[in-house]
Amino acid sequence: MSSTNQTFWESRAVAKQLTVTRTTAIAVFSFCLWKSAEKWDNERMKKKLHDIKDVLPDGEAPEEIKNDLVEILATINDGGEFTVVDDETSKSPEATTAPAKAPKEPKEPKAPKEPKPAKEPKEKGSKPAKEPKEKGSKKGRPYYAAVAFREAGGQKVEITDALIARVDTLTGKPNPKESKAWLLIASQIITGWESVNESKEAPADVPAANPDAPSA
Repeated sequence: MSSTNQTFWESRAVAKQLTVTRTTAIAVFSFCLWKSAEKWDNERMKKKLHDIKDVLPDGEAPEEIKNDLVEILATINDGGEFTVVDDETSKSPEATTAPAKAPKEPKEPKAPKEPKPAKEPKEKGSKPAKEPKEKGSKKGRPYYAAVAFREAGGQKVEITDALIARVDTLTGKPNPKESKAWLLIASQIITGWESVNESKEAPADVPAANPDAPSA
């Protein structure tokens, strides 16, 4: 049994009606680990005070609430009732709620607007033909990077500013950084592809097979 409970059973203070301030009630609830108690209204606090005895933690209660806690426990034991009142430190949410706004007076109905005169139909004439827009090429920067790389000679080509500018020109949308990146990729792809083709070529002067050689 906690020391607080023991103090209660020894004291057995008699109280049929106990008035508790909100500040005291919040401190007691916090000791019982009810951290949201400060948001409760006075009516809810009054009901929750009856549950204190069931949730009272072990250990010594703080000095500032010890006497109040003994009185609360005695009131519960005697079947008494609680009244929770506001104080300077804490007020019930009901007391701090702003008064409801008065309903607005209905506005006078606006006079109906006069109908606008019908617009005269415009004479339909032949619209000037729109100039066709130049569509960009469907082939993107990767394609033109490969073209520019091939134009420059293929494998052992240094990627210069002129070569990057050539890709921008072919693409029609200057972006040197992206053009350089695609030139590097094109260089790796084309170089690798040509190396593979060279390795597949048949070697010269391959000796003919000996028909008299024993079969394996």
